[in-house]
Amino acid sequence: MSTQEIIALEEVCQRLGLRPSAVRQLLATFPEIGTVQEEGDRRGLTPDAFERLQRAAILRGQGWNVEAVREILQGPKEGAKEAAAARLLEDPADVEGLRQEIQELKDLLQKMEERRRHDQDRLLLSLIRLQQEVQHLRYELAATRSRKERRQGMGLFGRRKEP
Repeated sequence: MSTQEIIALEEVCQRLGLRPSAVRQLLATFPEIGTVQEEGDRRGLTPDAFERLQRAAILRGQGWNVEAVREILQGPKEGAKEAAAARLLEDPADVEGLRQEIQELKDLLQKMEERRRHDQDRLLLSLIRLQQEVQHLRYELAATRSRKERRQGMGLFGRRKEP
C-alpha cells in the first residue's frame, strides 16, 4: 500500500470536523470501520475505512444509537446473494431456505423503516418545540420594546413629555 492510499489521521479529523479524541472513540466503538494503518511514520485510514468512519460520525451526530449504526456499517450479510444462488443450483427444491432469507431481509427493512419513522417523529417534535421557543422569544422582544418605548415617553415624575 502506498502512502497516497492512506488518509492521515490529522486530515481525517480536519475533513470530518472532529477532535482526535472523537475519532479514536468512534474507531473504538465501531471495529467495523477498520484499524489505523501505519506506513513508516505515517498513520491513517484507507479510503474505505474513512468512508465508514464518516458514515458512523454522521449517523451518531443525527442521534442514531450504537446498534443501529453497527447494523448499517456491517451492511447486508456478506455473500448472502452468492450463497443463495449456489444453494439454489445445488438443490432447486431448497426454496424454504430462500424464503427464510427473504423474510430476514423483510424484517430488517421493517426495523429500518420503524427506526426512520421514530427519528422523523423525534425531529418533527424538536422542530415544533424550536418554533414555539422562537415565537415566545419574539413575544418577549416585542413586549420589551413596548415597555422601553413607553418609558422613553415618560418625564421625570411619570408624566408624559409634552412635544
